[in-house]
Amino acid sequence: MEGPSLPPASPESYPLRTLEELENLSSYLESFHFPFNKASVPLPVEERIHLRSQMRPRLLVCHDMKGGYQDDRWPQGSSNGGAYSIWHWHLIDIFVYFSHSLVTIPPPCWTNAAHRHGVQVLGTFITEWNAGKVLCKKLLESKESVYLYASHLTNLAEVLGFDGWLINIENNVEKHNVGNLLEFVRLLTELMHERVPGSTVIWYDSVTKDGVLRWQNCLNQQNKCFFDLCDGLFVNYTWKGDYPKKSAEMAGHTRQYDVYMGIDVFGRGTYGGGGYQSNLGLIAARNAGVSAALFAPGWVYETGQGPSFMDAQNRWWGLVADCWPSVRKYPTKLPFFSDFNQGFWKHYFSDGNEVCSIPWSNISCQNLQPFLRLESAPRQGALKCEVSFGSDECPVYRGGACLKFFGSFDEASYCLTTLYETNIEIVRPFDVIYSIKSKTDSSLSFLLKMRHKSSVNHVLLDATDSFDEVVNHPMPGVVLVRPEVPVQEFQGWTLLKYKVENSGKLEAIMAVSCSSKQRVSGFIENMETLKDTHNNQQSSSWTGNILKQNNNPIMPLTSLVPYEAYIGHISMSAPHEHDFNREGAFEMPFEISNVCWKEASGKRLVNLKLTWMLKASLVSEIMHFNVSVQNENGNNFLPLGVAMVEAFYVYEFEVAEECHTLTFLLQIMYKCGCLWPINQCPTVDLLIT
Repeated sequence: MEGPSLPPASPESYPLRTLEELENLSSYLESFHFPFNKASVPLPVEERIHLRSQMRPRLLVCHDMKGGYQDDRWPQGSSNGGAYSIWHWHLIDIFVYFSHSLVTIPPPCWTNAAHRHGVQVLGTFITEWNAGKVLCKKLLESKESVYLYASHLTNLAEVLGFDGWLINIENNVEKHNVGNLLEFVRLLTELMHERVPGSTVIWYDSVTKDGVLRWQNCLNQQNKCFFDLCDGLFVNYTWKGDYPKKSAEMAGHTRQYDVYMGIDVFGRGTYGGGGYQSNLGLIAARNAGVSAALFAPGWVYETGQGPSFMDAQNRWWGLVADCWPSVRKYPTKLPFFSDFNQGFWKHYFSDGNEVCSIPWSNISCQNLQPFLRLESAPRQGALKCEVSFGSDECPVYRGGACLKFFGSFDEASYCLTTLYETNIEIVRPFDVIYSIKSKTDSSLSFLLKMRHKSSVNHVLLDATDSFDEVVNHPMPGVVLVRPEVPVQEFQGWTLLKYKVENSGKLEAIMAVSCSSKQRVSGFIENMETLKDTHNNQQSSSWTGNILKQNNNPIMPLTSLVPYEAYIGHISMSAPHEHDFNREGAFEMPFEISNVCWKEASGKRLVNLKLTWMLKASLVSEIMHFNVSVQNENGNNFLPLGVAMVEAFYVYEFEVAEECHTLTFLLQIMYKCGCLWPINQCPTVDLLIT
């Protein structure tokens, strides 16, 4: 792609292509595009430090998609409702954004989505071939030049909010400059650790200790000098079967998991062949006691794997999940909200109403993605659960997606599905709010697994008519909570709110599915004590048969009944989490600047910048801002997009000739999922003369 266009233009993410651009970093930091490229979701320092302290296999994912900076290069989102996205974050430790430009800066949408799920994000510093040799000569010409560029790379990561760098020197380096190359690696790692505690710098297996471009495909004496000075080695992907074990032995017990065996998903000479055999490389790495690096998982998208991107993506990552430990637990604190958005779709909904039919993509809007693990299968039939997108057949409460449970099973069965494995310390009462829609013969409830010291309690959130019956026949270890009234209805969605007063550690959020003919009391009576188990990856989880289904052959199995239910959203927060004085929320008012008009194809278009500033004490409460517009003849506000920072650029908005006023509206969305009421949101008018 060409370099970023000068304003007025839509905000854009782009790399730095020359050492001169990196050297003159102030030009980038003062550019029109810079404020829009800051990540707005921080990764807690303890999350970064925790990764480095764990002795277990780690999974690095290196995103190489058509040279980089595709739909994701627009911080305010694009109009491609079928854009690429990743949603299996619970398997990933580190996400690297890769391109073949000198300094690849991760677009903020990836950093926001990854950080929301607890995943580190790295940029890439790369030099290649003959041009790279010339660049390295300048980069490494002195200790001063090494310090200059290492400090500027550190500054970029710090101010933009990502977590480190992959260093990829794929060209010969003059032997007398190898010492300065080692100093560059050491210094960049040291500066990153100082300025971004717990950050990560990884060396790609390319140049040897003699400055020769010769991929080793393992950790050995030829590249260990670089490994010793940073946080890890990304091993080239054409390794043989015994190379992971040799690498582990070379790294030693304390650093064996800092070796990431490369696996090219496109299969270019990679171990196992890539594609749907990428798991073979993962298995080999894990068995040898090292980590793994998946290169270009966008293969699924780029090669058009069928029957759909969604199905192919879930199939490919399902193979990864089968052989790699699930390492991520989320959410880890309250408030928590998810409407299951994956960052793209063709429509957008609010309270069950379609408010926008324009396709969109914005990975920053991706909420915490569910695990969707079926813990208890029915005696007969099958139940499936998936993230589904809004259509005539699939309702959506908010955003573009929902959770859909469907199938058929015998009417005496109960099915339990883990939505999230969590790690939340609960010290005071909290509210749970969710929206559901179901067929008349399908019942869905929530079950929360909570631990207090050595005991486990289960909190069942249920709204069925059998509630009183269950209360009169309690079971130890199970607490039932009745929804608060009034129960609300929106476009066929039922909105339920519960107050949970149990304390302890919330370890799982689950959904209970059964026929509406069944009573919740039957589910309670058939529950057995949930036991903690540890799978063979040593990650903490619980699995197995949660329910005692009655398989007595003397009792006939009942007929199959269809099942269909939807969860529109779920939120958990302390009571009154979002209550604060809206009148005093802003440090600087909502205002318009940089207005620019143009004519194109007989249309009148306007560009302008909207800015505001919340009080610093409120910034951590906010998930994002919704920006809308209304003309004086309109009844409803038209959504323009989502802002992750305190600015939004309106680009080439068409204004009708008869329009004399445009009213822009700013709506805050809290991390608990609550939105400011429209009639209380700040507005600003553009008068058209």
